[in-house]
Amino acid sequence: MHHKAVLCYCEVCATTIGNKEIAEYLINNRGDVNFTDGRDVCPLLVALNDQSKEMITLLERYGATVPLSGGILLEAVEKDQLHRLELLLKAGAAVDEISSDGETALMHAVAMERLDAVKLLMSVGVSCILRDSFGCSARDLAGILRHQDILDALG
Repeated sequence: MHHKAVLCYCEVCATTIGNKEIAEYLINNRGDVNFTDGRDVCPLLVALNDQSKEMITLLERYGATVPLSGGILLEAVEKDQLHRLELLLKAGAAVDEISSDGETALMHAVAMERLDAVKLLMSVGVSCILRDSFGCSARDLAGILRHQDILDALG
């Protein structure tokens, strides 16, 4: 493994264990605050997931960003990680991004019967009229699945 890649991977690990001093040392010694492991896991996303305010502040000071596309919202919905979903939305994730399967995070939340995720997504202004690869909107899907509480949340 290349020296820089080792530094960057160690930076993710330092973030994971919440060790600010190690993370800052690695950053100052050519670590990459925006390193990802191929699955879009990066130091700032780890810090956001762990709600580590000190680590978030440190990483942002050095220009860290979170990859906000590539199905990251769908993954949070899939794993029923409402807090992670909220953090990603606050960070500016593309709320109406259509996945390779042709669905949005809202459509996925409806299909997975994740009422709280539907409410959260609606609160940030997602579109419930976008259609999937079968021509169905999130509202259509909720109707087909007879999810009245979700239909109510969709408005």
